[in-house]
Order: sequence, then structure tokens, then C-alpha cells
Amino acid sequence: MLLDKRDTENYEFGPFRLETVERRLLRDGAPVPLTPKAFDLLVLLVRANGRLMSKTELLDALWPDAEVEEVNLANNVSLLRKTLGDRGYIETVPRFGYRFSGECRALAPVISEPEPELVIERRTVTRIVTHEIEVPEPPEPAIPIEALPVSPVRLLPAAEPKKGRFLTGLILGVAVVVGIGLGWRFFGKSGPTGPRLPLRVIPLTSDPGRETRPAFSPDGKSLAYTWDGPDGDNLDVYVRPLDGGPVRRVTTDPATDSSPVWSPDGKRLAFFRYREIGLEVVVANLDGGPEHSVGIVTDGISWSPDGKTLAVSDRPTPDQPPRVFALAVESGLKKQLAFDGGPELSDGRTRFSPDGKWVAFIRNSSAGSELLVVPATGGPTRRITTKAGRVDSFDWLPDGSGLIFSSSRSGKYQAWEVGIGGGEAVPVSGLDGQCRDVTVSPDGTRLAYQRWETDVNIFRMKVLGGEPVRVTTATQTDDSPVISPDGKRIAFMSNRSGFWDIWVIDADGRNERQVTNFHGPPAGSPRWSPDGTRIALDVHTNQLADVYVVAADGGQPTRLTTGAFRDTLPTWSADGKHIIFCSNRTGAPQLWKIPATGGEAIQVTQHGGWEAFAAPTGDRLYYTKGVDIPGLWTVPVGGGPETPVGKLQIQPRHRNWAVGKDALYYIVFMPGSGWMLNRYDLKTGDAKPLRVVRKNEVPGPVRLTMTRTEDEIFYALDERSGGDIVLVENFHSVRQP
Repeated sequence: MLLDKRDTENYEFGPFRLETVERRLLRDGAPVPLTPKAFDLLVLLVRANGRLMSKTELLDALWPDAEVEEVNLANNVSLLRKTLGDRGYIETVPRFGYRFSGECRALAPVISEPEPELVIERRTVTRIVTHEIEVPEPPEPAIPIEALPVSPVRLLPAAEPKKGRFLTGLILGVAVVVGIGLGWRFFGKSGPTGPRLPLRVIPLTSDPGRETRPAFSPDGKSLAYTWDGPDGDNLDVYVRPLDGGPVRRVTTDPATDSSPVWSPDGKRLAFFRYREIGLEVVVANLDGGPEHSVGIVTDGISWSPDGKTLAVSDRPTPDQPPRVFALAVESGLKKQLAFDGGPELSDGRTRFSPDGKWVAFIRNSSAGSELLVVPATGGPTRRITTKAGRVDSFDWLPDGSGLIFSSSRSGKYQAWEVGIGGGEAVPVSGLDGQCRDVTVSPDGTRLAYQRWETDVNIFRMKVLGGEPVRVTTATQTDDSPVISPDGKRIAFMSNRSGFWDIWVIDADGRNERQVTNFHGPPAGSPRWSPDGTRIALDVHTNQLADVYVVAADGGQPTRLTTGAFRDTLPTWSADGKHIIFCSNRTGAPQLWKIPATGGEAIQVTQHGGWEAFAAPTGDRLYYTKGVDIPGLWTVPVGGGPETPVGKLQIQPRHRNWAVGKDALYYIVFMPGSGWMLNRYDLKTGDAKPLRVVRKNEVPGPVRLTMTRTEDEIFYALDERSGGDIVLVENFHSVRQP
């Protein structure tokens, strides 16, 4: 430890007060979160009194027993500068070291009382240690708790009581039975007939910015989560004690850090660090020391009970969607666990079961998402949920009998519970606001979640200048905008009426009107016909979907596709005679086309196809191949060779691309800059950035559409994603009596 109790000096500089004994930094009297190493670094620099300290000197003082690279020192210096603000307190001397260059005043030391004499008592403790050898068994299918047999009570014959004790024993026995019964009746949380304590919903965080992805520590006393800080400028990992202690900042990297999960021993946190090539899995020791990079994945992160493995999702090959893997913490080796699922299905958000025999995960498709489990040793998957909707997050109940999950199946995100054997999910009532990022404490008595607030609106922006202009202002979600051929109207999907339907609004934000009204089945993916008189769309019912066409001014929609398939993401041919759509009617998602007036569908692609747009020239289609499969492809409208478009590696999950006359436009996140609009020249193959659409924020702009003149874009943007973390006391299973 760098400081001991004899160090009683405090320091003041600018609005800051550095208290070395209390190990805290105050700004205008308010505590400022700082990691232990950054705090120690600040004390070293301040006490040097303007002297230049070499990197070697600082590394030896901060990490005396470890070989640490200079990047760790640089990261802590960066954190200090970020914390202290742009005041020039820390000066860098290139290739040598750092000095504290601000005006600093040492305060008078505090005289401590002498410590009392230490009395040591020596006692001898004898321990008997037994060893058990655990013989591993193959994983067996979990049984829903409702299906477990109830054993009848069997009374054993009583031994002959000793004379004079029978009456006393009888009275005591009756008292015990009555006492137990009353205890279950009035105080038990999970007694078969007694009332439970009501849920107690407590706002845990109210800091500025957004706090997401909470995770309970193994002892249930702390919560790790992601926060973008008081200035909302960078997502990092923090730990908050649930007893009200100070919040601790764990990560300081300028990249986005998210989704922390605790190791079983509570000494480490694994989390994601966003890199240009994917999500880097990083492990940080909470007692300090260098971070450990484990590997690059696509999603999902969960510790195995033995602490040796992380469950993640990753692509088996670059052109395949993510599947569930086991990632060794020390070696970084990966083992694929889930193999089934078509190319239109993407796996993410993994969780080991409490006994380590299963990995639960979310499987996503264009129609929604569901919960599945796979053996931790690998094998066939089993679906747990069956109702349409989007699953946001989930966690196991501590006894492994079921899952708590957040889903939009009822129209808004709320918590549900389902048994591990499947069956009907039961809603968790009494929670405040929309529920996302749900997690359960190790003892099952607490629930934490993100009280999610969202306001997705449609914006317009000039390609080469000017500020974004909001087109829609509803407090609900307005999504998937598409510009009409004449550039005067926007078609979009919205849940502002309580159901997902298609709406139309003028490009300047006036004259909004509802076009469809399906009274429940969600409608989306609107696309204008080339003459601007009709709109193609898809409508989802359970796990199926069909393509419809409706007049742009409203009316009765016409259904074009039938059958037990998922026919989605329609688009028009350039001449307006056909509609191209994605269908799984041959098993894998492929592009098909059908006459706009109805008729027989004809397959266009043979090697995968998901979302397509016709080139303005009318001779080709540009398309993606599936959720999270990077890259763009092109194929003649009538079918033919399917070829990739250059080396574009955009992620098509958010439909963040549009087709121009001679170019493709797409939005990607570029570290250090933000969400960047780019132009790819189809003739030369050159790509160049055009402008920043949103600075260093997650999530970014999605559902890109562009005017025919290619001078303006429209996109959907979540303006208020995030919120606060809520703690729920007295939580209990809603399926069990």
C-alpha cells in the first residue's frame, strides 16, 4: 500500500482537496470517484512538489511487486487528467515522465491519538478436515420445479419414552410444531400458504447520464454496472456497495467498457471493451494490477462456477452468425457449444446455470428473440420461451429452476419468469417503469434492473453540413424511416398508438397520419413503391411473417405472401413491378421476388440473402446475408452470380446503409470520432468519411435512408436510451406458491 496511517497531510489545489488518510479526492467539497491506483499516482505527483518523476520511478512505486507495462501508467494519467479537468495540473515530459505543475498548498497535519496497546491471546484450534472427490456426471435435462413429485410425510414409530418425560416431550413437540407453523404463516417468504413481504422498489442510482448492465457480487453486497460518468462522455465500469458506501471506478480506458460480470470468488470483473474489430473481453483484478485481455467476441459474457471459463458468443467463421462458445480465461481458447440454428439466427447474452451444467442464451432473428439453453459441454439446444417479442436480458434463479427475463412481448419491456422446462411465462408485477438489464442476487431475495427510458425519433441531416433536425417528436418509438421517391414524405413504423403500425409524415415534420391498423400483430419495414403511391411492409404473427402492400394514403392492406414462412424486409424493384423480400421457405434465408400484384414467388439468391435494395439503374440488387454477418453483396435482379461488394465490413444488424446512384452510404462507429457517415464509390472502390453523425455515444444512428439527390439522409436515433438502476427488495419467485 502506498500510504500508511502516519501520512496525515492533506493538500488543496484549485477546487480540489486531497485527503491522503481518508483516501479521497473532493471537488468543492463533493467526493470525486477515483480508482486506487489513480489516487496513489496523484499523491505521488503532488508530494513531489513540482519535481519531474520518471516513468520507471512511478511504475516502481505504484506496482512494486509486478512487471507492468507503461500503458497502465498512461491510462492512470489519462484518468487523472479527465477527472481534474482541462486545468493543466499534470505535465508530460516526452519519453521521460510526469510532473504536477499546479499551485498546491499542504495543509497542517492532523495529530492522531496514540494507538492502544495490542493484546494478543494465543489459542489452539484443532480441525478435522475431510476430503470429498466429486465424480462428474453427464448433464441431465432440468426438470421444472412444478413437475417435481411431492413426498408424503411419513411418521416413524416413536421409541418408548422414559417414565416422567412423556408429557413434557409431548408439550414441547406440540409447541415446536405450532411455532413452526406460525412462523411460516406470518414470517415466511416462501411458505406454501403464508403471505410474502411486498416488493420494495428502491431507486439505487440517480446520477446524471445512464447506468446500465447491473451485476450482483457473489456475496450480494455490491453491484457492478456501467456508467457514462457525470459528463456523459465515456462508458466505464463502476462498483457500488449496497450499504451506501462510496462508488468505486474500476476502468478508465478511453474506449467504451460495458457489461461487467463478477468472478465466483468476487475478486475479478470481466467486461467488454469496444474495439473496432469487435468486443474485447477484459478481466480486471479488483485489488489492482494490470488488466488481462482474454479475446475478441461478439456478445455474451458469464463466468462458470469454477471461474475457469467464460460463456460468450462469437462467429465460428467470419461469414457465419454468432453462436455460443466457452472461452478459457487463462489461455483464451474457445470451444463451440451451440451448433444448430440457421444463418438468420444470432446468439448472444449468455449465462451459466448455478450448477454449471447449462448455458442459457438469447437467440435473435428479424422476427424477435427467444431464450434457449445448451449443455455446458456442448450439444443440441432447447428452446425455453415460445412467444413472439424481443428478449432484452435474463438471469437464472439461484436454485436453477427457472429464468427471470426482460421482454417486450406485452408491448413494453417488463420482467417475466419461466420454468427451465418451458411453459407459460408469468409476469413479475409491481416494478417501476420499463425493465431491462435484469439480474437476480445470489440468494434470490433481490432483483436489480435498469429502469429504461427511451425516446426514438427520426432526424434529417445534410450530407455535407448543417445540424441534425428532428422530424418526429412523439414520446414513443418512431423507427425504420424511408424517404418517398419525391423526397416529400417519410414512412415509418411506430408504437405511438399502442401497437406497431405504419405511419406517414411530411419530411418537414408536419401532417402525420396512421396508414395501417392491425390491432396487435406488429407491422414494420415500410418501403415506398417507385411511383410513391404504395407502401410494402411486413407483418409478424408469432414466429411467422408475411408481406403486405397498402396505399400510401391508407386503406385495406393486400397480403402478397402466404404459408408457414417468415417473409420479411420487402423492397421494390426499380420498375415497381416486383417486390423482393427475404424468406426462409427453403430453410435458410434467401432473397425472393414476387409480382407486386401477387403471384408466384421466384428465388433470387442461392447462398443467403437478408435485406436488399435495388440500384437506381434497376439491373442489380445490393443486399446483406443475415443478422450480424458483415459485408454487402450484389446480384442481378433476375438472379445470377452473387459477389461481395469490395471489402466492406459494415455490420448490417442496424440497417445502417443506403444505395445511391454510383455509391453506397453507410454509418459505422469509429473510436475517437463517433458514428461516421461514409461514402463507398461503386466505380472506384474508394471509401471516404463524410461527417460525424453522433459523437462517441452508444447507441448510434440506425435505419438509414437517403434522398434520390443524395444530399440528405434520414435516420432513427434513440435520444434517451438508458436510465437509472433500480433495486427490488423482498423478491421471490412468482411461479412458486
